[in-house]
Amino acid sequence: MSNTISSIPTPDKGFLYSAEGGVVLDFSVNPAQLQRQEQATYNTSLSPGAPGAFVQYTGGGERNLTFELVLDAIGTKAGQGGVQREIAILEAFTYPDTNDLVNAQFVPPPRALLGIGTRIWEGYVSQIQFTEERFNVRMEPVYVKAQVTFTLDLWKNSTSQRMHQTRRQNLGR
Repeated sequence: MSNTISSIPTPDKGFLYSAEGGVVLDFSVNPAQLQRQEQATYNTSLSPGAPGAFVQYTGGGERNLTFELVLDAIGTKAGQGGVQREIAILEAFTYPDTNDLVNAQFVPPPRALLGIGTRIWEGYVSQIQFTEERFNVRMEPVYVKAQVTFTLDLWKNSTSQRMHQTRRQNLGR
């Protein structure tokens, strides 16, 4: 990845940043809640004569962050396309950026950085569910809830290493 964390914007609350395309979506007042899923896999084996089972770590499972963004253009931007630009930015994070749709299954998902407060995760957007609740007179959405699932990168990379190092430092307090 050519871009580094030092080259991305650092808003007060949060952002979703495309590592390849430089697309960024800032969000300053939400999400109100962040759900995290961490999963590990262990194998259990019994050895003859052992006092109990031997448990061995075999790998990690999916690590996901799920949160809801509220896209709101009621008032000032309601007549200027509503939140269609923000929806388009979020959609850009979900599909491979390729003109070769026949071979799209061989293109990895767009790499992204998710920042919330001082924490930054590297991965990709694996799912977005949009709920469009209000529209302007042209039926352009002006109030939309976007449920975002961000899957953390399981590869060893500098961002993941920094997150693990921060976690270990926090445990040492």
